[in-house]
Amino acid sequence: MKCNPGQSWLSFFLILILASPAFGQTRIAYGDNHLVSVPCRTVVSFVFHGTINDRVSIFFTECSDTGGVCGGWACFCFDQTVELRNNALDPSSNLVATNNSGGIDTNDGQKFRTRTDAKLPNTGDYTINVFDATAHGNGTGTLSLQNNLKPGQAEWLAGDDVFFDIINTCGELKTYAFQGSGNDVVQIKMTQAAQSAVIPILELYDPRGLAIALPRNGNITADLNLDGNYTILAYSAVAETGAFAIQFKKIQKFLRGDANDNGIVNIADAVTVLSYLFGDGARPECKDAYDANDDGTLNLADAIAILSHLFAHAGSLPPPFDACGQDPSNDNLDCQKYESCE
Repeated sequence: MKCNPGQSWLSFFLILILASPAFGQTRIAYGDNHLVSVPCRTVVSFVFHGTINDRVSIFFTECSDTGGVCGGWACFCFDQTVELRNNALDPSSNLVATNNSGGIDTNDGQKFRTRTDAKLPNTGDYTINVFDATAHGNGTGTLSLQNNLKPGQAEWLAGDDVFFDIINTCGELKTYAFQGSGNDVVQIKMTQAAQSAVIPILELYDPRGLAIALPRNGNITADLNLDGNYTILAYSAVAETGAFAIQFKKIQKFLRGDANDNGIVNIADAVTVLSYLFGDGARPECKDAYDANDDGTLNLADAIAILSHLFAHAGSLPPPFDACGQDPSNDNLDCQKYESCE
């Protein structure tokens, strides 16, 4: 499609100024993804209801760029712009946030994702406008809306969970949530399925709706500091579709060498390890705590390491020892339960 360069700019700006609920915009909600076609010199608008202090993220992911009067397909001059406007205020002063692509593609040569974030100033209706900033280009894309404080249409994760999902349309945003405490360490992985073109990206938000991990990849390990509900955003780095898996795990904190889980390391812990190895001691709920020398196995050397620390001035045990923490070693031992660090 080509724009007519003789078409009046005045008509374009009149459309922009008059964009309001009275002109029939589509109503959307948190968690929605909408495929949008943006013709030349046209403002496409959406309306949603927000609550004061909501922390919203609006994504517009370019799916196709049909060019414009500056050169057609070779130009890729669809300069997508997203505006968030407060319908409670006069149109001349109701702009809450805006962002645009700058008329360029991303550094990896893929189509641009425009992102607009805002904390809503009041409860009421808001309008999202999508248009080409130069009024010369046109294209299609997916508009995604989410509230990182109280997400809509989220899949809830718990414990050690694996959730299989699909990005069905270009630019689709997926949302997950979980309940965490200020003492949790969580590990989240987004892995593409076989034959999938998805390039995993994860984001993690705390119960205030504030970002605490934006790694630009599909791996997050985070030490939580608040009690409440956390939000995970998942999407592909490029406008691709396909299947993927979300792996969610809470990592239990512990103290190295505290085999009997009483919060201190003493001779009773060596006895607990020996009782498990050679007697009728209970099966460890936190094998990492038993692994006093952190070699990834449970054997006599762990009891010796505890006794050497206590009586042979062998120094501290490997971390975490002075304070509760997670195991820094990549081994086959785990810690299912350790009450002294909860």
